[in-house]
Amino acid sequence: MKLFILPTLVTFLFLVFTSFTFAQNVDSKIQTKYLEIVRKDGWEVPGISSKVEKSKKILISEVKVLEEKLKPKPEIPTVLESFSQLEKDELQISSYPVYVYEIYAYSLNNKRFAYKVFSTPRIIENGLRRRVRATITVYFYDEDGDGKYETRYQEMKATKLPKWFQNKN
Repeated sequence: MKLFILPTLVTFLFLVFTSFTFAQNVDSKIQTKYLEIVRKDGWEVPGISSKVEKSKKILISEVKVLEEKLKPKPEIPTVLESFSQLEKDELQISSYPVYVYEIYAYSLNNKRFAYKVFSTPRIIENGLRRRVRATITVYFYDEDGDGKYETRYQEMKATKLPKWFQNKN
């Protein structure tokens, strides 16, 4: 019994600590279509690699964009924060372990502006790690063109053009 409690306690303490530390660097805006979270120092995109499996041109708002499917790094668990709106001005932040299984990168005029990351939560049950049959899709955007992915979108239904491109046109 003690062997089961120790890993669970360590995981719980890690998640509480990362949630507390993380919450100090986040601004949020609740949108009607999706949740937009801005982290001034930028988000670390989980599972990212440079190996392209396939690429194609797609249209986003009638603009040609390069979409590249990247091969994610080998299955290494990472912590992903989840955000939900409790009250009008109240944001709940939760952290949980996930594995990234698919990543898409989006570029415009040879400048990468977004990543779409698909992951699945992992739980520990009876001392064993197990996948949950759920997909979490998160977008990371470089909205101002500075190379930092400072904006994260949750519950977004489709890829959009970055603000730096929208403001030019």
